[in-house]
Amino acid sequence: SHAVQLPAIRALGAFYCNQLDLDVTAIRALPEALRAVIMAMASFPENLILQQHSCYALCMIAEHVAEPDNGVSGEVLVHCAAAAGQALHLVHGRCDSRDNCASYNALYLRKEATRCIAAVCRVLPDLGCWLRERGVHEVLAGALRSTAESMADGKRDIEAEETLCLEVLALSYVLGPEMAVLEPLRRWGAAKPAVARAAADTVVELARAAASSDGPGNSTTTGSHAVPPATGTSKQSGPAALFRALPVGG
Repeated sequence: SHAVQLPAIRALGAFYCNQLDLDVTAIRALPEALRAVIMAMASFPENLILQQHSCYALCMIAEHVAEPDNGVSGEVLVHCAAAAGQALHLVHGRCDSRDNCASYNALYLRKEATRCIAAVCRVLPDLGCWLRERGVHEVLAGALRSTAESMADGKRDIEAEETLCLEVLALSYVLGPEMAVLEPLRRWGAAKPAVARAAADTVVELARAAASSDGPGNSTTTGSHAVPPATGTSKQSGPAALFRALPVGG
């Protein structure tokens, strides 16, 4: 039952969040931990709280995939991103109260699902194209729209800004940062300072991720982390391309 699954998922998320350096046992448990959470999400697809905590747990576990000899395949990571994308459908255009897309639980599910997608895409940069071909960008854009339009003009909201940043960040990996960052700025940036702050934070996060991935020994797209081939061409758009586009975006 979900009453048993939820505490276990929360415990997994807390354990991997609090561990900077994993021991051998915890590293070897990474693949099974991911699979267990994904299976729980599939078993209780309508449980908003379980989906929220599951996305958080997947993100915390995926953060450790850079550990050597972890046994996590690209296929498992693809399933993580797909599960998070499916969870977003639960609050796409509605929420637990059915009439308020900015309710607490819907907001937190959007935050944790997009956090998970961004984390997995950092490990597998080519995953963005795979997700785009399956329409995940549409549900990501819907999540961003729900969060942005729920905020009052001229107001700051720290909690919502974190969610906005994660939504823009996830969308950047799927669509490219030029569109994901500049379009929200054009649409809401002048009236909603929270959107402008989220866009700025996204640029910083993308730059950090790019700097980290360019370091020696940080290749993440080879070996067991290979992504299933996409039918289209994958155009990687990094922060440098975004910086060139900023004058156009105003």
